[in-house]
Amino acid sequence: MFEAQSFAVVLFHTVGPQEEDLSPLATLQRLGFKPTASSIILNEAMMDVGETRDTGFARILRHSVVRQAIGEGAVPVFMPKLFAAQQVEIRRLKFHDAVAGKTGRADTPLGPFDRARVRLWLEAMDSNFAGISSWLP
Repeated sequence: MFEAQSFAVVLFHTVGPQEEDLSPLATLQRLGFKPTASSIILNEAMMDVGETRDTGFARILRHSVVRQAIGEGAVPVFMPKLFAAQQVEIRRLKFHDAVAGKTGRADTPLGPFDRARVRLWLEAMDSNFAGISSWLP
């Protein structure tokens, strides 16, 4: 229906390293849902402390559901962990506002180290999502 109206259906599957996170993707596959484009967003924030992305997501990337999705054109993308996420959330800031030193709902802006963490995270996000950036609003 959407494609008949010249809309592309783009689906982002956000998963952590737990196999249960693949249930929605598996359900959509069983139903035969085939979006125009899809990406599997591997959320590093959900990894255990001390794990690398290679060890944290090894089972997920080997899983038959993910292999099928990639075989059908899904693009895996790593979303890095934002270590200053809680401080940004407390202030209810947009990420670029956090980097700019705005205060949001707090009396103080992020400190210089957290601002640097957010800036580096934004750069990593831009780099990691570069291959699918045309899919984003």
